[in-house]
Amino acid sequence: MTNPNAFRDDIPFIKDLGIEFISADGGHAVVALDLAERHLNSWSVAHGGVLMTLLDVAMAVAGRSLDPSAGGGITVEMKTTFVQPANARSRLIVSA
Repeated sequence: MTNPNAFRDDIPFIKDLGIEFISADGGHAVVALDLAERHLNSWSVAHGGVLMTLLDVAMAVAGRSLDPSAGGGITVEMKTTFVQPANARSRLIVSA
């Protein structure tokens, strides 16, 4: 089941990046992004800030899927380890 109300598409930054809502229900969410040149760093791989934003959005959407009437959530702390670069023209799918 998908809860489209869990994704707030009225956030300009999310729209500008091109993040796509796939699904959200019961505390689980999936979002995606088709990498474009504007998402890349000087080594032509996804910029770490883009990856962290995708993770942050997926977490927020997962949380909102539990209570769509919630105004949102706040990320207090976030850490990740980058294992492999995402190359240009890749489709990134993030699950939280």
